[in-house]
Amino acid sequence: MTTGLKTVKPLVINDTTLVSQPAAEDSAPAWVPGTPYAKDSLVRYQHIVYKNGAATSGMTPPPLDGTIWIAQYPTNTWSLFDPMTSKSTAANSTLSYSFRFGQTCNGVFGDGLENVQRMVVTVTDPNYGQVYQQSMNVGRTIARSSFYLWHFGPREMTGVLGYFTNLPDYPQATIKVEFFGTVGMKVRNLIVGIVQEWGLGAEMGASIDFEDYSIKTRDEYGNLKLVPRQVIRETSMSVSLMRREVDGFVKFIQDRSAKPTFFIGSSDIESLNTFGVATANIAVNYFDISKVNLKVTSAS
Repeated sequence: MTTGLKTVKPLVINDTTLVSQPAAEDSAPAWVPGTPYAKDSLVRYQHIVYKNGAATSGMTPPPLDGTIWIAQYPTNTWSLFDPMTSKSTAANSTLSYSFRFGQTCNGVFGDGLENVQRMVVTVTDPNYGQVYQQSMNVGRTIARSSFYLWHFGPREMTGVLGYFTNLPDYPQATIKVEFFGTVGMKVRNLIVGIVQEWGLGAEMGASIDFEDYSIKTRDEYGNLKLVPRQVIRETSMSVSLMRREVDGFVKFIQDRSAKPTFFIGSSDIESLNTFGVATANIAVNYFDISKVNLKVTSAS
């Protein structure tokens, strides 16, 4: 399915590594000390939106005043950096972020793309100028193809992610990530990190399971009641590791416990590529080859 199982370990994104972001961070205004706020007011502070449970005009920042201010969710432009929320970053038709990490960074991944048509990644080094620029079209494809459907059939929104795993090694470079789409565009996750490749790739027989948190019940008259909620995807696959890779992969899985990671199991089946947390069982079956049974549960 691919030349090897690829993993993308996210780098830390904060006010130091983020060089630029969209101008309007959120509709909630920034918290200002001493300003009177009515009950149920929303404010933002350090990229988190807070709601107050009582009128206040205090001088204590929201994170330190938990009796008044309750954290709600990340701000709009920072939601895509938080893997533990299902809230996406929304934009009209474009989104642009720039990063500078001061270390090797060779992978970019965007997940949960809605109404996004194209991703562009540009790497610019302070000494060598632009050293990399690639784009990827995402979005509308033919889910079931034939000659007639290819020319006349409707396009469906099947593409939900875009990724780049070949960024050149320029530690001091600025990495710019751009999303282009239509009105109502959303991005759930944006990961910039370090790509590693393991083994001989995912084998045939991989599976995709779903855990649906929606409520589906019937009342006393038999009427169906539906409450849509999130659906979590779990991807299972087997990967053959070379003997020399076993110890390194064991350490990687242990280090990434409870830390979302992007796993690329296929170059053509998008649903086998999952951003989430993994568990693994490794069987040392042969002298040169070991078998990994990997399960990845999507983060959101």
